[in-house]
Amino acid sequence: MKTILFNAAGDDAFPGRLDAVLGLARRFDAHLTLLHAIPYEAVGVLDFQGAAFAAMVPIWREEAARLREAAAGIDPGTLADRAAELREGREAEERQAELDAAREQELERQREIEREVDSIAERDRGLGHGL
Repeated sequence: MKTILFNAAGDDAFPGRLDAVLGLARRFDAHLTLLHAIPYEAVGVLDFQGAAFAAMVPIWREEAARLREAAAGIDPGTLADRAAELREGREAEERQAELDAAREQELERQREIEREVDSIAERDRGLGHGL
């Protein structure tokens, strides 16, 4: 099973990042785990008794509620359509890049043939002048 661990930081870019990671999870049939990490250093540096840790619990709950609110506004159907559009666009870009590369290879092959023909013609002209 594939698993994607997603940093669910509650900033303004969260909905966009969530859209992207949900699209990836669908694309690769992966399990998604959201993690909202808060650095331990922020609360536990010199707190050996755990008082700061206990004081942070309400703040963490508030942050978790904010994240739930932000995620609740995302429509799964619209998200799936958007992910499909992004995937189709990427695939179209990849196909176009392959076509462009194939065209360039064909042009280079044609140039090589023309150089060879010119070289043969030049050699033949040189042989004709020697008679």
